[in-house]
Amino acid sequence: MRRYEPTTGPGGTGPGDGLARIVAALAGRVDATERQLHTLATEVAGLGRGVAALTMQLTAAPVTTADTDTDTDAEAEEPTRQRDWATVADPDTAIVWLAEVDQWLTDVILPAGLLAPLPSCWTIHPAAVVDLLALHAEARTAWAHPAPTPVSEWLARWLPGTRTRLAAALVECVEQRHHRQQVPGIARTRGYDTRPLDRDSVAAWWATTHGHPTAPEFFGLRPLDA
Repeated sequence: MRRYEPTTGPGGTGPGDGLARIVAALAGRVDATERQLHTLATEVAGLGRGVAALTMQLTAAPVTTADTDTDTDAEAEEPTRQRDWATVADPDTAIVWLAEVDQWLTDVILPAGLLAPLPSCWTIHPAAVVDLLALHAEARTAWAHPAPTPVSEWLARWLPGTRTRLAAALVECVEQRHHRQQVPGIARTRGYDTRPLDRDSVAAWWATTHGHPTAPEFFGLRPLDA
């Protein structure tokens, strides 16, 4: 950079001497500024290279399982199915379902008088089992809820409905005090002694046959009337 150098008077002094010092000072500041700009440009270039390298590392980094656990679990989790007595095909599953609802009736429902006593043959009436499984499921859901409304709804809606349907499904068995079964070729129902039956055997019978053959046929139950 070519700088203006003013002349001075005789002996190195004169009017231009002060101006020369000002110009020299300004020139020094320009030089310092140029050095600072060069240093800054170098630092900015280095910062740019660092950012680019970091970006490449982040892009190439493998996705860990921790990053996707929540989404994977949410996608893999399936809603729990209801206990469908009409389609159950595994004897062990049927045994567990029937045992749980029977225990619930014995420990909770019947002692509280919420249902009338059931005939001993209720387990071989699929309509009764379907209703009681549903009632049990609704009760678990209602009592697990923090608000009292589901419990009130269970008492006012689900329980009375189950009472009505159980009474219709088991009416003959209750009146005759033994199991009554419709027999093909006979206009009226026939009574059978179901005392030899145990709950687990009934559950396994239903899961493997779904009522064909009937319980009296399958277990060889003794008829009580001709």
